[in-house]
Amino acid sequence: MLLRSIIVGLLLIFSAESFSQDDKLSSHFKEVVGIMNLKYKRCPDLIETEILSAFYAPRSNSGYLGGPFYALKAKTDDVLITVNFLNATPLLANPQKHQYKDYGHIIKLNYLIDTRPLFIEKNGLRERIKRDSIFHKSKAIKLFKKKKLEFYGADDAGIITVPTDNSYLNKYEKLKVFFMYKSGIGEVYIHYFYKEGTNIDKYIRLTRHMLTF
Repeated sequence: MLLRSIIVGLLLIFSAESFSQDDKLSSHFKEVVGIMNLKYKRCPDLIETEILSAFYAPRSNSGYLGGPFYALKAKTDDVLITVNFLNATPLLANPQKHQYKDYGHIIKLNYLIDTRPLFIEKNGLRERIKRDSIFHKSKAIKLFKKKKLEFYGADDAGIITVPTDNSYLNKYEKLKVFFMYKSGIGEVYIHYFYKEGTNIDKYIRLTRHMLTF
């Protein structure tokens, strides 16, 4: 069980393979929900669907999204919603082998929204532009405050709008990400892939109670 938890925490990308939602990936999702002590409420207005894992980066300078554990779609196929996790418990239990920082999720999210290049040439050398470990004021970030944080049982939570150059599965041009983080437990991400012109706020409202700590 511990080994599987570590895999859950470290795995960033699955191979491009299709799984049935009723098969092993569904049970894997339920297992991780249990490991992280999450509360799950199914959304009846959306359809559980197979997961098409794929290498996907919204932009060349954004990094890859984590591989999904669960997927939902709208009846009109204008939205695909995926869920992924990072379980921090086994990482914190073995600090000599793994370094897990409370601000790690912020750095990841800043990579998604920061459109600066990853590297610059400086004095003839190639220098990496690091992303910050704090959120800066931005229209791309909506951070939740006290009442919402209490509802989610989270230390940090919010929604970001991700600038995209690449469509997901050659279909969904836009991306928003809900995130929540709890110290000592880990991170939860809900990715909203949607087509241009879609009322994505409607689907965010439909799923706002789906997962809580």
